[in-house]
Amino acid sequence: MAKPIEFDEFYSLLSAVRSGDRKKKKKLEALLIKYKNGERAASAYDELGKIFCVVGSKSLYEYTGIDDLAFIGTLNQSVWDYLKVRMGCKLNQYIIDSMNSHAEKNKLAVAISKKWELSTEEITDNLAGLAEYVTEGIVDIFP
Repeated sequence: MAKPIEFDEFYSLLSAVRSGDRKKKKKLEALLIKYKNGERAASAYDELGKIFCVVGSKSLYEYTGIDDLAFIGTLNQSVWDYLKVRMGCKLNQYIIDSMNSHAEKNKLAVAISKKWELSTEEITDNLAGLAEYVTEGIVDIFP
C-alpha cells in the first residue's frame, strides 16, 4: 500500500506566517522552492501535491491582490465576501481552478506519469481530488 501523502510542514509554516511569524517567512519561501522543483518527492502524488501547494500559495496572493500572508490573515468576513463577488467565486474554487489549469497547461499528468512510471489516466483521474485535498488545508488557514 502506498504511503499517505501529507503536507504538514507546508501548512504549519503557512499558518505561522499568517499569524505574523516573520522568521518563518523565509523558511516557507525555501520550502516552496523545493516543492516547485520536486525535491525529495516520495511518490507521484507527493510531487504533484507539492506542486499544488506552490500553485495554491500563488493563487491566494492573486485572489486577494495582497502579497503579505500576515495581512491576508487579518481580512474580515466582509472583505472575503467582497472578494467572492469580485472574483466570481469563493477562494477554494479559485485555488482549485488554478491548480487544474496549471496541471493542464503544463501537462503534469503526462510528465508525472512518465517520471514515476504510472499511467497518465491514473494521474488524471486523481488530479481533482488532490487539488481539493491541498486546497482544504490552505482554506482552513485562510477562511
